[in-house]
Amino acid sequence: MAIQADSQPIATYDEDGRSGWSYTKLEASDKFSWKIFSGATENMQMKNIESISFVGSIDSWNDTDHQSPFFTIYTKPKNDGSDQAGWYHSKHSYMLHKDSQLVRKGEKAIFYCLDPPEEDSWLRKIPLRTRTDTGQYNGDNEVQSVSFQSSLWGNNFSVYVEKLSMDCTGFGRRVGKNSIKMKLKS
Repeated sequence: MAIQADSQPIATYDEDGRSGWSYTKLEASDKFSWKIFSGATENMQMKNIESISFVGSIDSWNDTDHQSPFFTIYTKPKNDGSDQAGWYHSKHSYMLHKDSQLVRKGEKAIFYCLDPPEEDSWLRKIPLRTRTDTGQYNGDNEVQSVSFQSSLWGNNFSVYVEKLSMDCTGFGRRVGKNSIKMKLKS
Protein backbone atom coordinates (compact mmCIF):
# COMPACT_ATOMS: atom_id res chain seq x y z
CA MET A 1 0.00 0.00 0.00
CA ALA A 2 1.42 3.38 -1.00
CA ILE A 3 0.82 5.82 1.82
CA GLN A 4 0.87 8.91 -0.40
CA ALA A 5 -1.48 7.37 -3.00
CA ASP A 6 -2.66 10.04 -5.47
CA SER A 7 -1.08 13.04 -3.75
CA GLN A 8 0.10 15.98 -5.84
CA PRO A 9 2.55 17.36 -4.93
CA ILE A 10 3.87 14.75 -2.51
CA ALA A 11 4.65 15.59 1.10
CA THR A 12 8.19 16.66 1.95
CA TYR A 13 10.36 17.14 5.00
CA ASP A 14 9.31 20.03 7.19
CA GLU A 15 11.20 23.22 6.34
CA ASP A 16 10.86 24.39 9.96
CA GLY A 17 12.90 21.37 11.14
CA ARG A 18 10.01 19.56 12.83
CA SER A 19 10.09 15.76 12.71
CA GLY A 20 7.40 14.67 10.27
CA TRP A 21 5.92 15.63 6.90
CA SER A 22 4.66 18.91 5.52
CA TYR A 23 2.24 19.31 2.68
CA THR A 24 1.63 22.62 0.93
CA LYS A 25 -1.19 23.06 -1.58
CA LEU A 26 -0.32 25.74 -4.09
CA GLU A 27 -2.75 25.12 -6.94
CA ALA A 28 -6.48 24.43 -6.91
CA SER A 29 -5.86 21.07 -8.62
CA ASP A 30 -3.45 19.90 -5.86
CA LYS A 31 -4.51 17.55 -3.09
CA PHE A 32 -3.09 14.92 -0.79
CA SER A 33 -4.48 11.53 0.15
CA TRP A 34 -2.49 9.48 2.65
CA LYS A 35 -3.68 5.93 3.25
CA ILE A 36 -3.78 4.84 6.91
CA PHE A 37 -5.48 1.47 6.49
CA SER A 38 -6.32 -0.91 3.65
CA GLY A 39 -9.03 -3.44 4.36
CA ALA A 40 -8.52 -5.38 1.13
CA THR A 41 -7.66 -8.57 3.04
CA GLU A 42 -9.41 -7.73 6.32
CA ASN A 43 -13.02 -7.86 7.47
CA MET A 44 -13.08 -4.90 9.85
CA GLN A 45 -16.45 -3.18 10.18
CA MET A 46 -17.09 0.55 10.60
CA LYS A 47 -18.19 -0.03 14.21
CA ASN A 48 -14.73 -1.48 15.01
CA ILE A 49 -13.02 1.89 14.48
CA GLU A 50 -12.78 3.77 17.76
CA SER A 51 -10.58 6.72 16.83
CA ILE A 52 -8.60 8.16 13.90
CA SER A 53 -6.15 10.97 14.60
CA PHE A 54 -3.16 12.99 13.55
CA VAL A 55 -0.63 14.88 15.62
CA GLY A 56 0.45 18.05 13.88
CA SER A 57 -0.77 21.50 12.90
CA ILE A 58 -2.62 23.39 10.23
CA ASP A 59 0.02 25.94 9.35
CA SER A 60 -1.86 27.90 6.72
CA TRP A 61 -5.45 27.95 5.50
CA ASN A 62 -8.08 30.44 4.46
CA ASP A 63 -10.35 29.53 7.38
CA THR A 64 -12.98 27.64 5.41
CA ASP A 65 -14.20 24.16 6.31
CA HIS A 66 -13.24 22.81 2.89
CA GLN A 67 -9.58 23.75 3.27
CA SER A 68 -8.92 21.88 6.49
CA PRO A 69 -7.65 18.29 6.22
CA PHE A 70 -10.09 15.49 6.93
CA PHE A 71 -10.36 11.73 7.47
CA THR A 72 -12.38 9.52 5.12
CA ILE A 73 -13.54 5.95 5.63
CA TYR A 74 -14.53 4.06 2.47
CA THR A 75 -16.58 0.87 2.76
CA LYS A 76 -16.28 -2.19 0.53
CA PRO A 77 -18.58 -2.42 -2.49
CA LYS A 78 -21.57 -4.74 -2.20
CA ASN A 79 -22.20 -5.04 -5.96
CA ASP A 80 -25.95 -5.01 -5.36
CA GLY A 81 -26.78 -1.71 -7.09
CA SER A 82 -26.42 0.37 -3.88
CA ASP A 83 -22.72 1.23 -4.30
CA GLN A 84 -21.89 4.93 -4.58
CA ALA A 85 -18.99 4.28 -6.98
CA GLY A 86 -17.47 1.30 -8.73
CA TRP A 87 -14.83 0.82 -6.04
CA TYR A 88 -16.70 1.66 -2.82
CA HIS A 89 -20.15 1.27 -1.27
CA SER A 90 -20.16 4.42 0.88
CA LYS A 91 -17.75 7.04 2.19
CA HIS A 92 -17.81 8.97 5.43
CA SER A 93 -15.65 12.06 5.92
CA TYR A 94 -14.88 13.77 9.22
CA MET A 95 -13.80 17.42 9.18
CA LEU A 96 -13.51 20.51 11.33
CA HIS A 97 -16.54 22.68 11.85
CA LYS A 98 -14.94 26.10 11.53
CA ASP A 99 -17.83 28.08 13.02
CA SER A 100 -17.75 26.23 16.35
CA GLN A 101 -14.11 25.23 16.76
CA LEU A 102 -11.10 27.44 17.39
CA VAL A 103 -8.00 26.24 15.57
CA ARG A 104 -4.92 28.42 15.78
CA LYS A 105 -2.71 28.41 12.71
CA GLY A 106 0.47 26.50 13.50
CA GLU A 107 -0.77 25.15 16.85
CA LYS A 108 0.49 21.60 17.37
CA ALA A 109 -2.47 19.50 18.53
CA ILE A 110 -4.13 16.10 18.28
CA PHE A 111 -6.87 16.28 15.66
CA TYR A 112 -9.26 13.32 15.81
CA CYS A 113 -12.63 11.91 14.82
CA LEU A 114 -14.98 9.49 16.58
CA ASP A 115 -13.74 8.97 20.16
CA PRO A 116 -10.71 10.81 21.62
CA PRO A 117 -7.53 8.79 20.99
CA GLU A 118 -5.66 7.18 23.85
CA GLU A 119 -2.77 9.63 23.61
CA ASP A 120 -0.96 10.50 26.80
CA SER A 121 -0.07 14.02 25.81
CA TRP A 122 -0.23 17.60 26.97
CA LEU A 123 -1.40 18.61 23.48
CA ARG A 124 -4.89 19.97 23.02
CA LYS A 125 -7.30 17.48 21.44
CA ILE A 126 -9.41 18.97 18.65
CA PRO A 127 -12.34 16.86 17.40
CA LEU A 128 -13.35 16.77 13.75
CA ARG A 129 -17.06 17.02 14.53
CA THR A 130 -18.64 17.31 11.10
CA ARG A 131 -19.43 14.04 9.32
CA THR A 132 -20.42 14.03 5.65
CA ASP A 133 -21.88 10.81 4.28
CA THR A 134 -21.98 9.65 0.68
CA GLY A 135 -24.31 6.70 0.90
CA GLN A 136 -25.92 5.28 4.02
CA TYR A 137 -23.90 5.10 7.25
CA ASN A 138 -24.05 1.56 8.64
CA GLY A 139 -21.69 0.37 11.38
CA ASP A 140 -21.86 -3.18 9.99
CA ASN A 141 -20.36 -2.21 6.61
CA GLU A 142 -16.82 -3.52 6.04
CA VAL A 143 -14.01 -0.99 5.73
CA GLN A 144 -12.28 -0.74 2.34
CA SER A 145 -9.77 1.94 3.36
CA VAL A 146 -9.12 4.86 5.70
CA SER A 147 -7.33 7.96 4.49
CA PHE A 148 -6.23 11.40 5.64
CA GLN A 149 -6.66 13.94 2.87
CA SER A 150 -7.37 17.40 1.57
CA SER A 151 -9.89 18.56 -0.98
CA LEU A 152 -9.41 20.18 -4.37
CA TRP A 153 -11.07 23.36 -3.08
CA GLY A 154 -8.99 26.52 -2.81
CA ASN A 155 -5.22 26.87 -2.49
CA ASN A 156 -2.55 28.27 -0.17
CA PHE A 157 -3.10 25.53 2.40
CA SER A 158 -0.36 23.90 4.49
CA VAL A 159 -0.44 21.09 7.05
CA TYR A 160 2.29 19.51 9.18
CA VAL A 161 1.88 15.89 10.36
CA GLU A 162 4.07 14.12 12.88
CA LYS A 163 1.94 11.03 13.46
CA LEU A 164 -1.14 9.30 12.03
CA SER A 165 -3.06 6.83 14.26
CA MET A 166 -6.10 4.60 14.23
CA ASP A 167 -7.46 2.69 17.24
CA CYS A 168 -9.88 -0.16 16.71
CA THR A 169 -11.51 -3.01 18.60
CA GLY A 170 -10.98 -6.68 17.80
CA PHE A 171 -12.13 -7.84 14.41
CA GLY A 172 -11.83 -10.96 12.29
CA ARG A 173 -9.00 -13.21 13.36
CA ARG A 174 -7.66 -10.66 15.83
CA VAL A 175 -8.78 -10.27 19.39
CA GLY A 176 -8.75 -7.29 21.70
CA LYS A 177 -7.68 -3.79 20.86
CA ASN A 178 -5.53 -2.93 17.83
CA SER A 179 -3.74 0.28 16.95
CA ILE A 180 -2.01 1.60 13.86
CA LYS A 181 0.55 4.27 14.74
CA MET A 182 2.64 5.80 11.94
CA LYS A 183 5.33 8.23 13.00
CA LEU A 184 6.25 10.11 9.85
CA LYS A 185 9.98 10.59 9.29
CA SER A 186 11.43 13.28 7.07
